[in-house]
Amino acid sequence: DARPGELGLRMNPAGNVHCVENIAGFVGADTTAVALAADMDRLQDRTLVVDIGTNGEIVLGTREKLYAASCAAGPALEGARIKHGGRAADGAIEAVVVDGDVCVDVIGDIPARSICGSGLIDAVAVLRDLGVVDATGRFVDRRDLAGSLPAPIASRLCECDRQAAFRLSSGDGTAGQEIVLTQRDIREMQLAKAAILTGIRILINRLGMAEGDIDRLLLAGAFGNYIRPASAVRIGLLPNVPLDRIQSIGNAAAAGAQMLLISDECRERAAGLAKAIEYVEIANEKCFSDVFADAMMLDA
Repeated sequence: DARPGELGLRMNPAGNVHCVENIAGFVGADTTAVALAADMDRLQDRTLVVDIGTNGEIVLGTREKLYAASCAAGPALEGARIKHGGRAADGAIEAVVVDGDVCVDVIGDIPARSICGSGLIDAVAVLRDLGVVDATGRFVDRRDLAGSLPAPIASRLCECDRQAAFRLSSGDGTAGQEIVLTQRDIREMQLAKAAILTGIRILINRLGMAEGDIDRLLLAGAFGNYIRPASAVRIGLLPNVPLDRIQSIGNAAAAGAQMLLISDECRERAAGLAKAIEYVEIANEKCFSDVFADAMMLDA
């Protein structure tokens, strides 16, 4: 703890500054705050908390034993390295569904200019359901799809940058632009989702559990608010658990920070959580390569 003046902070000089303990080098104080907000030191249910980002953090266990890991998912789920990827802003495709044809929801209800992470997850799930992309992530040859797709959907199959692609939205040059999902985009998504699922599966193995043993799966962070659980499970971003066990808990790190600021008891609980949660360096696990290769598959 320190005084604001000692740190050069412009706030009430009579206030206190409290710093939350890290769990490990790549699992910081924000994850401690998430674990506090999720009451992971009090739960009997086998609970998995997932905070998805460029570095995804996961915590799994019960009050008796908790493990944490960091997953280097990369920036694909935040729109980077995706041909038409972008952040969740006006003009970004945020959801994709099928209703006779492929339909998209665009933030701001304006013509599409990009696709953000939640839309990317939906799009890949839709392509799997349609059989356009196989379980390995490869676009199926158009000749093999002949007659199996409704005409409006079949017309969306195309090529872009000399690779197979699927047109999600057509631009007319003045309103929005053509948004396609390419084979390379699918591969980037696979790498990101495999990193997260690998971390989850390694922690599950540490606890001697199966995926179906998870009682509650909590999605933390802003991104977790917008992911459709069905799509995330469909492509194997999240483990295959019943959808009614999956819940978004919003900005749990901020909620935990607020709890810490107003409660001595919560500060003590957070300190206890930081000490109790065991960090697992997933890349050092002997099974990492095998688990990662399996997690690349686009199947629930």
